Amino acid sequence: MLHDHPGRRQPTAQTRTPVIRADDPTGPTRAPSSRAMEMGETMREIFFRDGNVTEMALIAEGYSAGEIVELGEDARRHVNLVITVPGGAFDRLPTVSDKAVNAIAGAMPVMAGAKDAVMMAVAWQSYCTAVGAHRLDPWVSQSERCLSRLKVFLAHLPLLEREKNAVITAVAVSLKKRIAA
Repeated sequence: MLHDHPGRRQPTAQTRTPVIRADDPTGPTRAPSSRAMEMGETMREIFFRDGNVTEMALIAEGYSAGEIVELGEDARRHVNLVITVPGGAFDRLPTVSDKAVNAIAGAMPVMAGAKDAVMMAVAWQSYCTAVGAHRLDPWVSQSERCLSRLKVFLAHLPLLEREKNAVITAVAVSLKKRIAA
């Protein structure tokens, strides 16, 4: 008998361990439908394009109000799984530099110790928009706008000044090549 063991305390109301259910009371989690996953991908694109996702934006993309109500939660769950960066999967300086040169909205550099992820995402989106405009119409003033927006984004990353300058130099070289081409 456990309660007769010497040195063992008798359980009381304060020391009892809570009973934890082995099963989920809401039922087993189900895989989202293909339409919910498609809506999730659309939500991700809208988020990186506009900075937030609204019902009106989803309706503009062709989803009905019924689909938004029915599939919205599964789509959000799918997006959170896709966007969430697992612990320890942070970028190092060469990767940050490559991502800044390529400027893909969905591939934002993430570093350990970065603060204010929302403002960082907005700054990255702004930078990617500027680079997109530079791709369409490469000229010197567009390059300056890209570099100034890159500096705003890099201010959110825990980089030394020389590391920020290395990223800015790599981007400036790629922008200059685009102008010269």
